[in-house]
Amino acid sequence: IVKAITTSDDTVAALREFAVKIGKTGVVCKDTTGFIVNRLMVPYLLGAIRMLELGVATKEDIDNAVKLGLGYPMGPFELIDYTGVDINYHVANV
Repeated sequence: IVKAITTSDDTVAALREFAVKIGKTGVVCKDTTGFIVNRLMVPYLLGAIRMLELGVATKEDIDNAVKLGLGYPMGPFELIDYTGVDINYHVANV
């Protein structure tokens, strides 16, 4: 739930309630570049790319390490492939 300057507390409360009704969990973030997930995801993905560039590990080993060590359903390179290189490039350059 993106809370802009003009968004009332009543609107946020109504949206949280709606999210619960449809079986979701609403999270609130102010209107800012990248919101919550992209602001966390971009450094994570760029870190994985940098590790690959430095020859720390292969993309397969990085993906496997993240899945095994962090319990993520897919590694960073699998996620980039799934969501699209072009989209990730754009998001990283916003």
